[in-house]
Amino acid sequence: MNEANFGDEVLASSLPVWVAFGAFWSFYCRAMDSLLAEMVLLCEGRARVVWADVDVNLGLSLWFEVMNLPTLLYFVGGEVRGKIVGVSSKEKILPQIESVMNLKTK
Repeated sequence: MNEANFGDEVLASSLPVWVAFGAFWSFYCRAMDSLLAEMVLLCEGRARVVWADVDVNLGLSLWFEVMNLPTLLYFVGGEVRGKIVGVSSKEKILPQIESVMNLKTK
């Protein structure tokens, strides 16, 4: 996902979209790889999960005031409806994701 296709991929998406803002050089963002893979499975059919490299998408990072990495933004109908900042364990973050999406998985 990049600034050129952000409108089509995120804002105009018929599904809600999680945008993971991060950087490949960030240890904390790399630590989120397995969580993002789990999010893709959790959200299948209900939401999309995309990656936005802050070094390549500086304009988006500034527009959405991404101050810390990683930052997850949840978009519904082109609007931000949820935000999770920082890295933590899956056990702490997945319930937040489920809560933002109003999921009942367990």
